[in-house]
Amino acid sequence: MRCPKCSSEIKGGSAECPRCGVIIEKYLAARRRKAAEAKRERENEKRKERPAPSPPLPPKKPPRHPRVDCPACKTSQSMVATQIPRFSAPVRLVGYIIALPSVVGMASAALLVIVTTANVSSVAHNGAAAGGSGLSYAVAVMVAVASLVSGLLGWLLIMKKKVFKCETCGFIMGRA
Repeated sequence: MRCPKCSSEIKGGSAECPRCGVIIEKYLAARRRKAAEAKRERENEKRKERPAPSPPLPPKKPPRHPRVDCPACKTSQSMVATQIPRFSAPVRLVGYIIALPSVVGMASAALLVIVTTANVSSVAHNGAAAGGSGLSYAVAVMVAVASLVSGLLGWLLIMKKKVFKCETCGFIMGRA
């Protein structure tokens, strides 16, 4: 048998080396312990080198309005979702002319109701005052209804419609 430290020949199965004086079992145990520590350090360094796992990416949301193939020019994915006016420019102008004053009409009807209520509470209750206040309320309601109807008509003339429009050829297809 040879000494693990100095490699000299040991005779008779001695527990100690005659040349360097090392106790063979203790030396081998210390070497095994150092080898195990070195292995643990290498594994720790490998763990440190590995990047931490990144959190998974959230799934991609599909586009709100997908692109569509154009049936007119046969171009793939060339149609995009958009909005266009329902009517021509002169008709939209009429819509604005109708819609804007209707807002003023609604405000004036509300003001008429407020003023009438204030006058009725301050005037003595006689037959003429009561009839006048009832007529004022009726006029206010009629103005409010007429303004509401004209505002809705104006809004219908102004609003836009949703379509798919080809970016290549300009073809328009309705989105139902």
